[in-house]
Order: sequence, then C-alpha cells, then structure tokens
Amino acid sequence: MLFKFQIQIKYMLISFNLIPNKSKKWAIKLSSEIETFLKSKGYIKSLSPDFSIVIGGDGSFYYNLSRVKGKVILIGSESTYRSQIKKDEWKLKLIKLIKRNKCVKLPLISVYKNGKLIGEGVNDIVFHSKDFKVSNFSIVIKNKSMSFRGDGLIMSTPFGSTAYSYSAGGPKLNLMSNKFILTPICPYLRTMKPLSFDNINKIQIKCDGNALLMIDGIIKSKKCTGEYVLEKSKNKIEFVN
Repeated sequence: MLFKFQIQIKYMLISFNLIPNKSKKWAIKLSSEIETFLKSKGYIKSLSPDFSIVIGGDGSFYYNLSRVKGKVILIGSESTYRSQIKKDEWKLKLIKLIKRNKCVKLPLISVYKNGKLIGEGVNDIVFHSKDFKVSNFSIVIKNKSMSFRGDGLIMSTPFGSTAYSYSAGGPKLNLMSNKFILTPICPYLRTMKPLSFDNINKIQIKCDGNALLMIDGIIKSKKCTGEYVLEKSKNKIEFVN
C-alpha cells in the first residue's frame, strides 16, 4: 500500500522549467531564486514541464517560443505589457497562478514559402519595406485579390493585436477572440484599411523584393521575393490567465 501511495504522490508532482533572458542580469538572478523557491514548495524541474516560466519580458517570450512547453507564465519588468507577473511581486503571485491553473489558448500563425515552413508567430507576422522606400504588396484571400503600396503589412493574432498592429491603426481584440487582423502600414493614400477575419485558412502575400519578413519582431528574411502563404497553425500556446 505504501508503494502505491508513493507512486500516486509522484504523479501528482507539478513540474516547471525556467527560461530566463540571458542578456538580463536580473532575469538570471531571479531564475535562480525562483528555482530554489519552487523546489522548497515541492515542485520539480523538468525539460518537459507542466509550466514554462519565462523571465525577461515580452520579447523574451517571443524569442524563446520554440523552447516553451506546457503552460506559460511570463515574469517581466514594470514596462512588460503581457507578463502576468512583475518581477518585484513574483513571490506573491507565482504559486497562486500555478494552483489556479486557468489558461487561454493562444493561436499561432504559420508562414510558408514554396511549401516549406519558415516559422510560427504568436504575436504577429510582418512584411516591412527597407531603405526608406515604399513596397508593393499583393494579397489574395478566399479568391479575392487586393494590392497597395506602402511601408508594410502586419498579420496579427488576438494576442498581438495590442502591439504593432494597434499602433498602425488596427483594432484591439480580446484574447478569447477567434479573429485575426491584417493591417497595412502607411498605405499610400490610405487605399487599404485594416481587415479582420474569423479564421485564416490561406492568405497569399507577394512583395516586390524590397521588403523583409519578421516573425514576432525577429527578422527571418531580408529579401522577400515570390509568394508567401500564411495559415492558422494547428499548434497553440497555453497562456496562464
């Protein structure tokens, strides 16, 4: 009976992983403190965790997206917009968030070229002109074509709707929304307005070569030529809410 009880206890243990921004000294220091604290409370560290705790800020989350497993808790500074916990209050809130265990599932946008996956974004996909020159953009959505000249184009998730897209004139979305936003950046003579969609099955985008591609603020290509396809990913991120 004791052996069975020990097995039950083992499977009830909650695991965590820490992903600090290694360029920030406070994040590295905090990571060590949190690891000691959680282990003292009976939690275990794992590379396949129930919770990934990202320390550093919004950019740290986007940059380490491929390393995130399980449910996500973001700890940031006072200037971090999306973090559930600020760095000075983690002891008061971290255990409460873990025990509460409520999440919103964040959709991702996949980007393909020639059938090959370039990457996935939880915030936004951006095509942006270079060298202070406007670019030509062509878009096909559900057999409907449109084009414009401007500084760029943003495809945003609900999670990213309060970031670059909003600054460029796009609407804010609730995190629980099923919509996505396509926002032009400074379209010449305002020939195109932000568009929202209930889903993304397939959006084809062509640039004239004078544009770069960014996924969650990280440059993936410095010269966009040919056709790119954006789709809603089958993957989702569980973000503790």
